[in-house]
Amino acid sequence: MSDYEVKDKGIQSNTEETSAVSAISYEIENALVNDVSVPKVKTQIKNFQNEGNQLVNQAKKSFQNTSDKLDKM
Repeated sequence: MSDYEVKDKGIQSNTEETSAVSAISYEIENALVNDVSVPKVKTQIKNFQNEGNQLVNQAKKSFQNTSDKLDKM
């Protein structure tokens, strides 16, 4: 197993939504490419979420906004 850790790429509350989602997706892909198990990646993401990390919170907000827009179509 790899020691790769998902990194906070400095996303702020005013980061454009697509960029936030792209950054977190990139980090997840890097972890998987570095042979980090899916459960470990999930744990790392949950840790970011529990810490109120901007990276995860912005991505979640973006996904929710997209979902809300699709519901209205």
